[in-house]
Amino acid sequence: MSTIILLFFISEALEPFKWSTPIANHAIAESAYVKKIVAVDSQSECENLCENQTSFPCMSVDVKLGGAGMSCRMSDVTRDIGGQEYGEAPSITHLDRVCPF
Repeated sequence: MSTIILLFFISEALEPFKWSTPIANHAIAESAYVKKIVAVDSQSECENLCENQTSFPCMSVDVKLGGAGMSCRMSDVTRDIGGQEYGEAPSITHLDRVCPF
């Protein structure tokens, strides 16, 4: 029960976050940082899924669009925290949630 309440507060705390400028051909590698992968039809759908994620604090997305296998990889870290796990990735666009303050 306490986990659900904590995640609700985390979700509420992330509301003022905005999306960074998309970075083409970059991503966080599929590692422990990638918490969820879902099929999507657009970048905005991926952003909305991340913003409404309640099972973990979603801090960034990697969007693979075009052709077969369009997907959204949601992560609990930004590219700055991802360190060596972040790098070039053809056909994938990376976006971080950033605090506007």
